Amino acid sequence: MEQDLNFTVFSEDLALIDQVTQSFPSIHGWQVNIQHCRDLDELEVYLQTNTDRFVIMEKHFPGLCDTTEFLMCYPNASMLIMDSTEEPCMVTGSTLLQQKLNRYFFSLTFFQANQSQITEPNIDVVLDTMDTCVLLLNRDSQILKANREVVDVFGFELEELLGTHISCILPMMKKTKVRTFIERMTPLYGKELNHLTIDGTGRTKQGRELMVEVRMSSYAVGEEEQYMLFLRDISISKALEYQKDLQAAVINTIPEIVIFTDDELSITYTNPFAEEVLVGVAQHRDTTISLESFIPKNQSLFMTQEVLPRLKHGASWSGSILLKLYENDSVPVYVSIHALEDWYGQRLFSWILRDIHHESSTREHLRRLSEYDPLTGLYNRKAFISLLNQAVICAEENDAPVSLLMIGIDHFKSINDTYGYEIGDQLLGIVAERLKAISNSSATVARLGSDEFVILMSANQKTFDATDLANKIIQDMSVPYLVLDTPLYLTVSIGIATYPHCAKTGDELLRCADVALNTAKKEGRKRYCIYADTFHEVLTRKELIRNALNVALSENSFILMYQPIVNQDGFLEGFEALLRWENEWQVNTQECIDIAEQCGLISDIGNWVRDQAIFDLYKWRKDYGFDGYISINVSVKQLRYSEFTDNLLHAMEQLSLPIQKIRIELTESTLVEDTDRCQQSLEQLKKLRIPIYIDDFGSGYASFKHLSLLPVSALKIDKSFLDGIPHHEQTCTTVETIINLAHSMKLTIIAEGVETESQKQWLHQFGEDVLHQGYFYSRPMSVEDVQTLLIANPKGKPKFN
Repeated sequence: MEQDLNFTVFSEDLALIDQVTQSFPSIHGWQVNIQHCRDLDELEVYLQTNTDRFVIMEKHFPGLCDTTEFLMCYPNASMLIMDSTEEPCMVTGSTLLQQKLNRYFFSLTFFQANQSQITEPNIDVVLDTMDTCVLLLNRDSQILKANREVVDVFGFELEELLGTHISCILPMMKKTKVRTFIERMTPLYGKELNHLTIDGTGRTKQGRELMVEVRMSSYAVGEEEQYMLFLRDISISKALEYQKDLQAAVINTIPEIVIFTDDELSITYTNPFAEEVLVGVAQHRDTTISLESFIPKNQSLFMTQEVLPRLKHGASWSGSILLKLYENDSVPVYVSIHALEDWYGQRLFSWILRDIHHESSTREHLRRLSEYDPLTGLYNRKAFISLLNQAVICAEENDAPVSLLMIGIDHFKSINDTYGYEIGDQLLGIVAERLKAISNSSATVARLGSDEFVILMSANQKTFDATDLANKIIQDMSVPYLVLDTPLYLTVSIGIATYPHCAKTGDELLRCADVALNTAKKEGRKRYCIYADTFHEVLTRKELIRNALNVALSENSFILMYQPIVNQDGFLEGFEALLRWENEWQVNTQECIDIAEQCGLISDIGNWVRDQAIFDLYKWRKDYGFDGYISINVSVKQLRYSEFTDNLLHAMEQLSLPIQKIRIELTESTLVEDTDRCQQSLEQLKKLRIPIYIDDFGSGYASFKHLSLLPVSALKIDKSFLDGIPHHEQTCTTVETIINLAHSMKLTIIAEGVETESQKQWLHQFGEDVLHQGYFYSRPMSVEDVQTLLIANPKGKPKFN
């Protein structure tokens, strides 16, 4: 049977009243009744006449509750203060309000339970739902009740506590009666006698001491006075608070600049010394100021592009930079940066900076910091561009040429990933020394950033042949680098641009050299390339195609065609899924894949192909009884992702498809080039018994010994071999050798590009282990054509020719 629990909310704020009403907790077995009133004059009437009603009053009633958020009154004017020591503002959100009302509601309900003489089990249920230690004491400080949280925190069994003096867990009570203790503490804390909150020491059964917050409330039960104690373990929060205060004291007193910034260098904290020396920080505490406003632009780029991206959580970097202090020009400072994470996992950086402009020759130090790369000692980008522009102006006045070589280290990222940034930095320093040694003494060598360097050659040099210099650089850079007694090998690619043939300004010359460098990398690396006007056309076309691929993904403009794979008798075994994209540039599939790999879209396109092929397979099995397989082409770059196999398995399991009904096709050359980085995915595919096909076999350079180390199930002989069958004797011998060796390794063979009857008949000599695919049987089919084929053959495998 439900019992009534009555409340009245007094407030002039209707929104607050609604919020309290919506947030108020409910207790099983009780009917909670809430009324509200905005008339303060009625308050006295309610307090005098409604002895069965609890009262909630808002802060702004003058004289009643000036220092607290809410005042909650028990019947008979016994009061419980709801203070705001934990939440900054109780009424800022319903969640905070809900938490606080829940917390204090239990003390009210417990009191109501005593007044109404509700049964003991109901009281225990209420107490045990709380996450705060709650104890009920008599006037002699003996424990009458304790909830489950007391048992969990202090380690006593409930039977050990009942009837025991509270000093067993609160030694500060010292056999004292609660009323005496409250009266002694009240002058010290300035609280009302019926409600006291203090911090003290608690003790567990095992003797371990805890810092606890103690809230005491008194009320009358009949003629007897009883006390409610709320205990909360605050040991950790107090320890953290002390540590925080200690750290703050150190930071606030040291005569060095201490700054915290976020990822974008926005300042989130400065110590007092920083506010003294950084102009404008103290005056703009309430606005966002970027540390970049105090650092020269070239050094700011160095920090944001070179230093900070390397710093993972817990890592650090130190060095010299320029910083604007007081109202003077930039001065050199020594900086130590540490990468941290805040409470929410967001990355931030601590900066400790020390003014060092009195420790060295200020003018020379400033010049070097502003003009030279701190890692290699070469000119930095800013200084080089100034020199380049001057060289072009001089060449124009003297009608003379200028050559620019842009040098990029091939695959330098893999060096950093494998050996770490420290080794990478050492290599960059050695590369810089070699470039200076190779170049003519009058040539200008600079580091543009990351792994790119430039050499500027002007017409007044005795030796003026950029291609000779490029060849020498490529040759000398291939000599092993000894780092930590380990020989490391590097190659470089070079782009060459000349004034006035390629460009008329320094900026244009730099862009042309960059285009030529990218072309050299695309053409195989470890080579140089001289800029030509057609390069820009190629890059422009690539950029247009890249944007179009993004649009095609978002608009689902790709389609899949399916080419049958048949046995020697022409019966269908499965399909190969082939990506098709209709576009205005007439991009074929291979070019589409190449560009997607270069611009990072291959994974998204590959996921689309996977999901669409699996859906089509599901539909054909469900609607038409198709029992064959589908093979999908996968880029090796997709295999580099550790989650590749998990995503494939998840997609198949979602539609309850047998995992063996999917095949993975990989091209021979790319797999051989990148086997190590794909090994994890290959092993996972092997464990799942997903067949792996090597596509275009014979067009690359995989050996059978190499293939024996890979979990390969089948080889697809490249079409170029089939073109010579059966009339070209050497080709026939080569294909026969491939098939026999594959059979010895128990690999299935699929002959791609079967287009004639004579080719088909020649392949028949090798038996049923050789499958066929090509125009002789069928061109790639649309989804609709496949469905028509399956409808026409409901009881067996479709047959071609």
